[in-house]
Amino acid sequence: MLPEALLALLQYDDLEFISRTIAEGYLSGHHPSVRKGVGTDFNQYKVYQQGDEASKIDWKLFARSDKYFVREAERESERAIHFILDCSASMSFVPDGEAALSKLAYGQYLTGVLAYLAQKQGDPFSLTLMSDSGLERIATGSGRSHWYRLLNCLQQKEGQGSFPDSHWQKHLNSLVSKACMVVFISDGYQKNTEIADCLSQLKHQKNDVLFFNLHSQQEQDFDFNGVVQFEDLETGELKKVSVKTAKPIFLQAQQAWFKDIASLCDQRAINLQRLYVDEDFSHAISQFLQQRLRHGR
Repeated sequence: MLPEALLALLQYDDLEFISRTIAEGYLSGHHPSVRKGVGTDFNQYKVYQQGDEASKIDWKLFARSDKYFVREAERESERAIHFILDCSASMSFVPDGEAALSKLAYGQYLTGVLAYLAQKQGDPFSLTLMSDSGLERIATGSGRSHWYRLLNCLQQKEGQGSFPDSHWQKHLNSLVSKACMVVFISDGYQKNTEIADCLSQLKHQKNDVLFFNLHSQQEQDFDFNGVVQFEDLETGELKKVSVKTAKPIFLQAQQAWFKDIASLCDQRAINLQRLYVDEDFSHAISQFLQQRLRHGR
């Protein structure tokens, strides 16, 4: 279940406010994880010498040591970050429970939060929304105004159809620059192997890929009772099943899928992170920031 503080925040139903509040809340509690600067990471200090920029003096460190230290930039580079959000109909699934989020809504908030962190760091970023109706894209840009454009695109999208086939995936590959950081957000639902193929293609372009695989605890445990009529959100097919009979079959198939996708990601050096839409965003943010630091090296 989502934490009470997050549930209260979600009542505002404002993507900009919620994304910014979550991101700033995380930073205020984990400030050592993120360094200030436009595309710059600071993790070294040197003693201040005449000629050094006074603006780079770390006054907090001075207060503790009574010595002047200057932050020394280890590297300065633009880290292009490409966000890809699966907007197929299966992402519209909402688990039972009060004020529960659909996978798509969770993915929209998560993208908004991570893009806010990217713009705060001065990193260029872009967005692609994927469904069988095609690709919707916000080209690479940076800054607060670009973040607003990304949010506007996100909040207008609803889940529909299935995940794109190979035709659209080839188009995606032409849009994503090589050797960038890719954040791929999806529930992993596929008719055949389209999700796996997409991940493989993204990695083939020498991109640094972080795959946030969205689930709900209800799905994980197949937490249903009696006889239930399920609907395939992507095809509309209805099927009535006995939970008692179907549960072991479903759980076995689910574990097989988890094993296969984990094996693929391990072989391709893709960072696979399973997220639950019943939980807050702290783990996802932490993984994103760690991946960003590794990507810059």
